[in-house]
Amino acid sequence: MASSKKKKPSILRRLAVTESDDISMSDTLTADIHEERTIPEEVRGTACDEAADVLSRVATFDRKTKANLHEVYEEIEDVLKSDNCFPEVKEEMSAEFGDINKVIHLKKADVYEELCPIVITGETSAGKSTFVNLLLGVELLPQSPLTCTSPICRISNRVRKRIVLIDSEDNQQIVELENTEGAEEMRRRLKGYISATQAGEKYKAVDICWPIACLQNKIMIVDTPGIGPDNDILANRLFEYLPSALAFIYVINPTNAGGVQSDSEYNITMLSYKNLRDSDASKC
Repeated sequence: MASSKKKKPSILRRLAVTESDDISMSDTLTADIHEERTIPEEVRGTACDEAADVLSRVATFDRKTKANLHEVYEEIEDVLKSDNCFPEVKEEMSAEFGDINKVIHLKKADVYEELCPIVITGETSAGKSTFVNLLLGVELLPQSPLTCTSPICRISNRVRKRIVLIDSEDNQQIVELENTEGAEEMRRRLKGYISATQAGEKYKAVDICWPIACLQNKIMIVDTPGIGPDNDILANRLFEYLPSALAFIYVINPTNAGGVQSDSEYNITMLSYKNLRDSDASKC
């Protein structure tokens, strides 16, 4: 007599994207950013609504995938504890991963991380700040053709408006803003902190807290320094965030000859591969 117990789908099937998840590679947000970089109000509102919809579905899919992944880790733990697991298998896994039980414990803790970082980068002067402002529906980031972002900017949805400055030694300085202050005041204050000047180089990260409707479900925008030649420090700041990124957006300036700078494209590809290969996540 056949068992009535429903068989679980395979691990790969449970971690795969399906049509029912309502997420596809065709989910894109595009904008024609002109040289003057002036965003009409109706365009800003429409883009923000579209962004909120896509980001919400991506975050929902991320939570579902993490729940499935956590279940997979627990199943692996059960297998390792069972009498059916051959000693040779345990020895081989220990040789590859070290203390496999500790590794799985750490991976389960990573899965519990609720933040959903979306990493945004691009070539220098590609209009990245303009794109982020359009995505958020509010012009928070200052724009200048003469400077580029030096620290990482982490933008999150908060009722209380503030700026948190983090230096290279992880010391924090909090700049409080009145809730009545608008985006123009935020841009004015940020300009001295995130520009590629001596003041901007002092901080490695700037947390921007602002009421942003589209950044629900623990979604955080990570605006990284523009990628340019011979700037390994800024590039390394970017690649620190890639292994844990929920999504990655690369902004290009199509007016550049050849589109994406070949050197930048190569560096992104190789460093992304190296970081993902060397990360513990790639082992489990």
